[in-house]
Amino acid sequence: MNDSTMVGLGDWLKRAMGELEAAGVESPGLSGRLILSEVTGFSSAKILGFPEIFIPPDALFEADVLLERRLRHEPMAYILGRKEFRNITLKVTPAVLIPRPETEELIDLTQSICPDASTMVDVGSGSGCIPLSLSEVFPESRVVGTDFSQKALKVAQSNDPDRRISWVQSDWLAGFDRDRFDLIVSNPPYLTHDEMESLDPQVGEYEPISALTGGEDGCDAYRVLVPQIARCLKHRGKTVLEISPSVENQVIQILGESGFVHIRTHPDWAGRARFATGERPNG
Repeated sequence: MNDSTMVGLGDWLKRAMGELEAAGVESPGLSGRLILSEVTGFSSAKILGFPEIFIPPDALFEADVLLERRLRHEPMAYILGRKEFRNITLKVTPAVLIPRPETEELIDLTQSICPDASTMVDVGSGSGCIPLSLSEVFPESRVVGTDFSQKALKVAQSNDPDRRISWVQSDWLAGFDRDRFDLIVSNPPYLTHDEMESLDPQVGEYEPISALTGGEDGCDAYRVLVPQIARCLKHRGKTVLEISPSVENQVIQILGESGFVHIRTHPDWAGRARFATGERPNG
């Protein structure tokens, strides 16, 4: 192939960014660099610093294939098949929700409010990001991860080659014993009907709807899950739930109706209500 038919890194990136921007794709520059890095093995610094380097023909073909997927608003995490969460690189597929940066804060909050927990469960684990992270900050504790979806559990298990987590297929906490855990955490689906209607295409058209929708008011999952949490927690056990500002007041009410005390909500880095915590009382 002569030079006239070859494409340099800079030329490809410029074209890709233009097409992505025209299609309304989020972060066109980052998407283009991630695609080039994936197919060439080059770092972003090298891609930006040496735009004249020609892209090998096989890599060029693969880059164009990945670009077409991104132009259809497919999330980069699914295109690459992985997502970073804290210090873990997780395999992700369309069977699981893509881990969000704000969920990383749940781990730190959990560690601060329940530092001595020896038994804990994450309900609705998806990729396994929460239980795997918990096992790192609670290395001596027993950590359980659950999901209703067998496909999601297979993804989570593939992210746990050392078998640190006990994985259980379960409809929330159905079938678990009473008074079993010191700590129960969950990031249940909490988007309201109106929020579902206005989702970005890369979320609404690709990520699992069952991991997103919380029904009309966003609280369907909490109404089922919170009473089960109250049953499965030991006395003085604690729960940490991810929420959103849209469901904050309702979740506080549901926790109170289920007998929890010391109920609080906690903001994320952006100052929005993101987590609710509560304690099962003695007696």
